[in-house]
Amino acid sequence: MLSALKRAIVGEPLATAQARHERLSKSTGLAIFASDNLSSVAYASEEILRVLILAGAGALSLASPIGVAIAIVIAIVIYSYRQTILAYPQGASDYIVAKDNIGTLAGLTAGGALLIDYTLTVAVSVSAGVAAMTSAVPILFQHRVIEELVDLKPGREHPHNWMVEATEVPVALPNEAETRIDILLRNQATGGNPWYALLECKRSSKDYKRWVFFGKTQRGRGVYSRCYYIEHADLLGSWNHQGEAPMTHRVEVKHAPEEHEAFDYYLEVKTEPPGREKTVSATKAIEDAFQQVTLGQAGLALRMRKTNLLKFRLLPVVVTTAEVLTAAYEIDKVSLEHGRFAPEDLVLESRPWVAVNYRVNDVVCEFSRFSTNRQSDIASDVAARQVRTVFVVQAGRINEFLAWLWKNFECSQ
Repeated sequence: MLSALKRAIVGEPLATAQARHERLSKSTGLAIFASDNLSSVAYASEEILRVLILAGAGALSLASPIGVAIAIVIAIVIYSYRQTILAYPQGASDYIVAKDNIGTLAGLTAGGALLIDYTLTVAVSVSAGVAAMTSAVPILFQHRVIEELVDLKPGREHPHNWMVEATEVPVALPNEAETRIDILLRNQATGGNPWYALLECKRSSKDYKRWVFFGKTQRGRGVYSRCYYIEHADLLGSWNHQGEAPMTHRVEVKHAPEEHEAFDYYLEVKTEPPGREKTVSATKAIEDAFQQVTLGQAGLALRMRKTNLLKFRLLPVVVTTAEVLTAAYEIDKVSLEHGRFAPEDLVLESRPWVAVNYRVNDVVCEFSRFSTNRQSDIASDVAARQVRTVFVVQAGRINEFLAWLWKNFECSQ
C-alpha cells in the first residue's frame, strides 16, 4: 500500500544509468536549488530591521549599508559558483570542491554548514507559512491562542490558575452596541471572588508590525502611571434574593510595580524604512482592539449583574502578533518648533507585555452602571469613571503574563 502510494506521488524509480542523464527544467531547478536564496530575500530584510529597531530609530539608517553588503556577498557567491561550474563541468558539491582545493576539514565544514543552513531554511519557511495562514484567516490566530492556553501536555507544568471559561461570547449594551469576547478566562483559585480576563485577539496589520507604547502621566493630573484601574463589582450590604441585588460597582485602583508602569500613548510603526509613502505610523489596529475589549468588558459586566453574580473583577487583555516595544526619551529633547526629536534621543525596548491606562468613550462609561458619583473636577472624574487598564501581550508570552498577573494581583483576594 505504502509502495503504491509512493509510486503515485513521486513516480517509478530510475535506473542509475538513466538517472545520470536526467536534467531539471529551470523552473523546477529554481524551486529545488534556490529555496535558500529565495527565503533569504523573503525574510532577511524584516529580520535585519527587527534587530536594528531595538538599537534605536537612528540605527535604521544602517539598513541600506547592510543591504549593500549582502548584495556583495551574493555577487561573490555567484562568481564562485561560475568558477566551480567551469572547473567541475560534470558537477560537484561544496564538500567535494572544498575538499579537493583546501582539505578534508574544509570539506566537512562546508558540508555541515549546508546541512544546518537547509534545516534552518525549512524551519523559517514553515514558521513564515504559519504566520501567513493566520494573517489570511484571522480565526486561526484565536484558535492558536486557545491552544496555547489549554495545552497541558504530560510533564508540562501549568504556570497559572487561569482556565478558558468560554469563547466567542456575545455581549451588548442598552444602546444596541454589540461585540464578541474572543476568549474569556476565569481564575480557578478565586472561589466566590472571581477574576475574569477578557482576551481580544488582534493581529498586527500588514505594514505596521510593531506596536510602540510611550508616555507616563505624572501624579497630580488625575490618572497616574503607577496605578492600575480595574473594574470591580461587589454586593452592597445584604440581599434577600428579591429583585436586583444592590451592588457597588466602581474602578478599583491598584498599585503598579515600577517595572510595569502603565503607559498613556501608543503607535503602530512600519517595519520598512519610509519611501515615497510619508506615513510611517498609525493607531487604527490598537485603537480598534482597545475599543472592542472595553466594549466587551462593559457588556459582560451588565450580563453578570443580570445573573446576580455578586462579586467580580474584570481585566481587559489584548493578545497580539505584533512586536511590543516601549519608547523612552527625555521630554525636553522634543522640539517646540517641529514637535519631534533626533532619532538618537529615542531608546526602544522590547517587552513581553505592557499596561495602558485607556480612556473609554462616554457611551461605554454611561452604560457601565458605576455607583461612583461624578466628580466636579474633570481630571478626577476621568480617573474615577473612564479609565480602564488594558494589558497588551505578545501571543507567545501569554502564559508567562497570566502567571505574573496572578502573582501581582493576588487574584484570590
